[in-house]
Amino acid sequence: MADGVFLTPYPDDARRAVIAMCNAIAQWYRVDGEVTPEELVERYVSLALTVVEYRPRSVRKAVRG
Repeated sequence: MADGVFLTPYPDDARRAVIAMCNAIAQWYRVDGEVTPEELVERYVSLALTVVEYRPRSVRKAVRG
């Protein structure tokens, strides 16, 4: 947050949401299901970065000009 990498105005809620999302995997994930572990990781990383409103340094530099 201090470095401007995560832009969410609700950091505590975002933290709780990411933790809850990850904890819930144990309730629904099945090894023989439709989602592979690799797909699951890709999806959840994408979701978590969206929740915290992640902005890579290159994007932040471009926006600032």
